[in-house]
Amino acid sequence: MWLCAKREAMSAKLSVKRDMKTGDKLGREKRKYSDRRQYLIRAVRARRKKVRQMSVDYKGGKCELCNYDRCVDALEFHHNDEAGKKFGISEKGYTRSWDTVKVELDKCILVCANCHRELHARLAASGENA
Repeated sequence: MWLCAKREAMSAKLSVKRDMKTGDKLGREKRKYSDRRQYLIRAVRARRKKVRQMSVDYKGGKCELCNYDRCVDALEFHHNDEAGKKFGISEKGYTRSWDTVKVELDKCILVCANCHRELHARLAASGENA
């Protein structure tokens, strides 16, 4: 009987986490978004940048029309069929899983900004959905 009570007391002591400086008990209720806001913003920004680079690499790393590859920021994703578009890769796509992004990338071509504008100008001139 005494041994069981001692084990329970020890396990209760082990499960309490304390602040290293003050010795105060820490709990989830003390952790707030405002305390971690800047960290989370940086983490999301880094994730989006990483997924964009992975996306450019996945599509070959250069414009599929003119082979431009000098500036990654000048490369864009053009959906071949706007009707099948679930989300814009450069809009809200980078907070999604890599597998979901890859499925959407398979519906796109990688083009430089100039070729992308020319594509949309041609589509608009022909009366198709740009």
